[in-house]
Amino acid sequence: MKTNESSVLARWGRLLGAALGLSLVVGLVLVAFSWPSARSHPRDLPVAVTGPAAATVQVQERLDARQPGGFDLEHFASASAAEQAVRDREVYGVVELDGTDGPRVVTASAASPAVAQILTQLGQQLGTTGAAGSTRNVHDLVAAPANDPRGAAVSTSVLPLIIGGTLATTVLDLLTGHQLRRAVAVVVLALSAGVVMALVLHTWLGAVGGDFWVLSAVAALGVGAIALTLTGLHGLFGIRGLGVGAATMMLLGNPLSAAASAPEMLPDGWSTVGQLLPPGAFVSLLRSVSAFDGAGSGGPLLVLLAWAVLGLVACWAAHLRSPRRSVTDAHPAHLVSA
Repeated sequence: MKTNESSVLARWGRLLGAALGLSLVVGLVLVAFSWPSARSHPRDLPVAVTGPAAATVQVQERLDARQPGGFDLEHFASASAAEQAVRDREVYGVVELDGTDGPRVVTASAASPAVAQILTQLGQQLGTTGAAGSTRNVHDLVAAPANDPRGAAVSTSVLPLIIGGTLATTVLDLLTGHQLRRAVAVVVLALSAGVVMALVLHTWLGAVGGDFWVLSAVAALGVGAIALTLTGLHGLFGIRGLGVGAATMMLLGNPLSAAASAPEMLPDGWSTVGQLLPPGAFVSLLRSVSAFDGAGSGGPLLVLLAWAVLGLVACWAAHLRSPRRSVTDAHPAHLVSA
């Protein structure tokens, strides 16, 4: 009798322990997604400024009073040079103080609608809007597509990227246990998924500009970087490797991608982490090729290529570690007893 009671208590203990553990997981997910958004504000946001040095100092003082450490002003000799810096993705906008009609603010909503809104509000403080609130001397130099002025499609494209990479690893594992075949299938999936994503974002929704095939290649690289990494981790460490990899992409890569804002608006230090993970690099690269003719694409392109290569290396290492298979190279789950 006592043995049965102990067994029942043990089962209840495991059940309640699992319930408490899962509640902590819910809290972790909530922190991962809510914390970056709740703490989102400018941090050394690069903005160009033109005009007299004295006026530049006054603007910096006003910005520091409003948002200490929020803006990093860089003085340019001319408005044309400053606006070129916007097109080259060196700065997010320009405050022109040398115009005859008063201060002029230049934004680039294609780089980040959230930052463009902040700069527009800055223009209001500098007196570049009319009394009724209509903008005056606020110019969107590189505007987001008219079909998606808030950049919603770009910000929501990260989650399908992660889900697609995780599903690819899971489904292909059910179809074959051969590591190299699985890696080849992931590459084919990434290429086809890139075309599908370009068809949706570019052709159907009109949410991103640029060349269709370049966008397809960027999307394919984003999917491939995640899927190859997860496939390699799964091959080396089993389900634990896949779980840790998928959790990293979901709980860190997604919220730290800055898809809805900009890396400079994330908490200190975390912006760098986000840009070194595939989701953040994908968003930055997508914005560069879709609206800025590839300006600023070097860093995120290298990050995605590095993850893809590391994933391929992990797949190769898992293949070398796997036991030699029969001619059919069938997955163990598919073997049928004679």
